[in-house]
Amino acid sequence: MTIPTAEIGKVLKAAEGRSGVHGTALCAFAGLRVGEAAGVQVGDSDFLRRTLNVSRQIQSEKAPP
Repeated sequence: MTIPTAEIGKVLKAAEGRSGVHGTALCAFAGLRVGEAAGVQVGDSDFLRRTLNVSRQIQSEKAPP
């Protein structure tokens, strides 16, 4: 898989100062879905081993029509 780093860099630069920029980077570079990225907690990462344990996801309930 090839990660389009130049394009992702442009998106992240445009999002600077806005909430969600870290989630966008997490989705782009770790291959996570939005719900998975929303469920990541600090304890899920092992910086020394450079690993991330994805064990939960956040899903929003849709409002009834």
